[in-house]
Amino acid sequence: MIIVTKRSVVSLLGGHYLYHCEGTELLPVAFNHKIEKQQEEQRLMNIFKQVDMSKNFYFRYVPAQHVCHN
Repeated sequence: MIIVTKRSVVSLLGGHYLYHCEGTELLPVAFNHKIEKQQEEQRLMNIFKQVDMSKNFYFRYVPAQHVCHN
């Protein structure tokens, strides 16, 4: 899971603030999960870690749309 640790407001779009990601932290989701293909997992993690999220990553918070089914 990737956690945004630092952000800055860059704009207001449709009533929602648009943020620039300035810092992130990668956290494991499951500590006791057995990875079947460790080499493939490590290869994919290395590729993902090459992406610099602090350069061109922007996001905004959008309220969740709750759908109730009867």
